[in-house]
Amino acid sequence: MLKAIVRSCLLILCLGYFSVALANEVARQIESTRVPAIDQFSEIEMPLHVFKPEGNGPFRVVLFSHGRATSDADRASFSSPIPNGHVSFWVRRGFAVVAPIRPGYGPTGGADRERSGSKVVNHQCRDEGDLKPFLRRGVLAIKTAHNWIRTQSWARKDEIILEGQSVGGLLTVVYGSTNPPGVIGFINFSGGAAGYPADQIGHSCSENQISRAYELGGQTNKTPNLWLYAKNDGFWGPNAPPLWHSVFAKGSQGKSTFVFTPPLDGKDGHFLLNYGGKYWGTPVDTFVRTLNLRQ
Repeated sequence: MLKAIVRSCLLILCLGYFSVALANEVARQIESTRVPAIDQFSEIEMPLHVFKPEGNGPFRVVLFSHGRATSDADRASFSSPIPNGHVSFWVRRGFAVVAPIRPGYGPTGGADRERSGSKVVNHQCRDEGDLKPFLRRGVLAIKTAHNWIRTQSWARKDEIILEGQSVGGLLTVVYGSTNPPGVIGFINFSGGAAGYPADQIGHSCSENQISRAYELGGQTNKTPNLWLYAKNDGFWGPNAPPLWHSVFAKGSQGKSTFVFTPPLDGKDGHFLLNYGGKYWGTPVDTFVRTLNLRQ
């Protein structure tokens, strides 16, 4: 019973459901765009949660990619792809935020398009699965949202930052490394896949596949990027994230910065974005300044 409660709480937090109540919550618009058919999946309408600063723009844009739910119930109930506090962080700095709900989550319904196929038995990884199909599908969703942003009159089409959390962080690195038009940088918060903290694994079941995905991304990347992980990340553990970044940075032509924050006090470090603003606020601001944005 306790393990089930812990698992439920972790999933909710990973998906960004938790947020501190804000006195002045940024207004949310719900837009949509169609994700093309891929593999065995048909074309589908994808909701986009859009937040803008005051005024008419055009605004710089952050395209945010959420984390993952592992159960059908959690996927079906998913409704808020980004914490309100994180929206406020960007809007105060003059950025609009676009946060899609990827196919297979919440209102999109349908089958789980992002299942890795990994399996845990008796607290041990018994099958690492295959990340390639879910990476391909997740990247298509981000690409579709990115293309939509570039059609909007209120958006600066040449000043887009990609950002993602957990599985969304991994997808952000993979897509950002294709050097999409108008993307000037990307930020990876706690990126990875196939983590099972409720089963006390402490590392991904697909560490080598993640490493390979990051390595391949580094070989093509020309875009500046920032990676942020906490030392007490219960999904990936303390050893894998620096190694993942190392294999990426080795081949990257774009400057790549890794920030390994102190452990989050009383919290799983995987939720750095939700709880660790005092650790990541300055590095993110510094990273944005290096992008030489237009006034």
